[in-house]
Amino acid sequence: MKNNGFTLIELMVVVIIVAIITAILVPNYQNYKRKNDENIATQALDQIALDLEKEKARNFSFEGFSLNTSDRTLPKGKVGDASKYEVSLTKTIQTWTLMACVNDKLSDASKYTNFAKTHDGRKCEWKGTCVLPEACK
Repeated sequence: MKNNGFTLIELMVVVIIVAIITAILVPNYQNYKRKNDENIATQALDQIALDLEKEKARNFSFEGFSLNTSDRTLPKGKVGDASKYEVSLTKTIQTWTLMACVNDKLSDASKYTNFAKTHDGRKCEWKGTCVLPEACK
């Protein structure tokens, strides 16, 4: 008698191979997505810093500058759990500090990095709560 098809052992081997490949790929993909979100945050801070410097060149102070509503969350336009970062700006007439803090509602928020940038060119990165480190003040 001629058997067409696969045996149970052959199917189990294929399932095990697929499970191993998945176990390797899923964490790598999550790491890739996190790094991409972090790059978006640093690029957004750089763009806002450029806009701040344009404001100072026009008006000799940062006083009239304010963040657009769309610039306050990253990726732009995302809200709630879809938002990865919250951007905040602290400014005086001649100084500013930008911070991009991780949305603490994310399930993997502890794996993300917070970022800050200051008027004098300092850049800071840290993990944990959204409190600006002393070295960046």
